Amino acid sequence: YGLTDAGNWNTTPTFNSSSVLNFPSSTGQITIVGGFNSTTTLNKMVFSSGNGWRFNSGLSTLNFAGTDPTIDVQSGYVRLEFKPQSSAGITKTGSGQVQANFQSVSEGFTGDLTISEGSWRGLNNYGLADQKTVNILSGASLDMSSVSFGANGIITNSSSYAARGY
Repeated sequence: YGLTDAGNWNTTPTFNSSSVLNFPSSTGQITIVGGFNSTTTLNKMVFSSGNGWRFNSGLSTLNFAGTDPTIDVQSGYVRLEFKPQSSAGITKTGSGQVQANFQSVSEGFTGDLTISEGSWRGLNNYGLADQKTVNILSGASLDMSSVSFGANGIITNSSSYAARGY
């Protein structure tokens, strides 16, 4: 599914574990808020060019399911504000940056986060979606400089992954 220039879905979405949300290039900040069920299941979010996308699902949970759930930011940056859920994990692709300002993770994000390209920047204490393992592949990066972990939230690094201790 994709958005038209007017900001409407190009077809009426029926979300499931194979749904792909496509967001076209943006030249300024575009904010999408709400409009989802209490839990919406999808497989992939693709941002052609970030440069100001801000995606806020309101009170909804986004459940990433299916084969290889992915957030693809092909260039620029996108700010994500939602409650993530996934038992399969999420892979971040594309040379752009995810700015994760997740609302909470009480809905159950139990899979790994894999940053295969570009960068992932955590903007709050939920920026890693509360899972224990983050795989950072060669050439990708993780920035948690905006986060205060406290005594039990320690990131340890072992060559290609970071683990958040509790």
